Amino acid sequence: MTAPDAWTVQLSPSLVIRVFPQPFDPGVSPLKVTGVPRGSTVRIFTLAGVEVAALGAGAGYRVLWDGRNAAGDPCAAGMYLYLIEPPAGTGASPLHRGKFG
Repeated sequence: MTAPDAWTVQLSPSLVIRVFPQPFDPGVSPLKVTGVPRGSTVRIFTLAGVEVAALGAGAGYRVLWDGRNAAGDPCAAGMYLYLIEPPAGTGASPLHRGKFG
């Protein structure tokens, strides 16, 4: 059995989150998260819970992560956690949590 090349989660009929490529190797291509609602933030964490990146969706529905931390240093290939937060000021709970790697 082969591993999927993307993780897809349907949160509602109109909200489908897709995280790819799987497995993620920052030396090969950026991580793409599509279906992210406008103004949301995707936060990337190590398995130990250390935040390595916070990426804003802005006006688009796609976020790219180049595999670098907030200081610009490359992160190792491996498993990471992500959290999709709604736009600031909405008071809503996080939209989705997951892992990739």
